[in-house]
Amino acid sequence: MRNIRDLLAALRLARSMHPQLRVSQLELLLLVYSRPGMTQTEIADETDLTLSAISRAVDVLGTSGRRDNRSSAKLDWIETRRNPDDDRVLQVFITPKGRNFVQTLEHLTYGSSIPQ
Repeated sequence: MRNIRDLLAALRLARSMHPQLRVSQLELLLLVYSRPGMTQTEIADETDLTLSAISRAVDVLGTSGRRDNRSSAKLDWIETRRNPDDDRVLQVFITPKGRNFVQTLEHLTYGSSIPQ
């Protein structure tokens, strides 16, 4: 039962960051945390989400917010960078703020230590 309470606390923290944060967006964040530098196509393949859903999630979790102005979220947890070998390709990376948030979720869920 304690594990469920801890998981619930982590989800409530995530919701407090933005009330409409979606599970698919958290999945994307955790995937980018564990495998930085993935392309949006790779993320779509891994999560079974459409490229447009990935693009919207990247906007919300990044610094730009949704381009259609349907959400004010600009969480600054991830960023995109052009691939140095092929500038047509955007890669997705976790930001320090995103890393801190994931580590806090991990701590709440598993009780692991949070690196300073």
